[in-house]
Amino acid sequence: MWILALIVLLLLVGFVLVRRRSVPSETRFDPKAAALARFEEVQGEGRNLSLGPCLGIIGPDWVADVAHDPRQSVDDDPANQYAEYRKGKATHFVEVTPDGRVIRVQ
Repeated sequence: MWILALIVLLLLVGFVLVRRRSVPSETRFDPKAAALARFEEVQGEGRNLSLGPCLGIIGPDWVADVAHDPRQSVDDDPANQYAEYRKGKATHFVEVTPDGRVIRVQ
């Protein structure tokens, strides 16, 4: 009986692994692409990005922020960091330079 239970368990694990791999790539969240899309949107609004503003929510549990490379003091100013991240409501972020390069994904 325990052999049958083990076989069923192995089949279920295999099924889950196959399903996980079969998710089309276009349905997976790409934080870099989402951050760059938001960057272009904000840049198109004419906002000054040189001061390192937050770009906002870009996906579930993700925010984007403008930062410099190398970092400047303005990048560590909490006023320029998204409040949801500071409060722990978002746990991941993408940093993009004022000219639109992704420099950090965490």
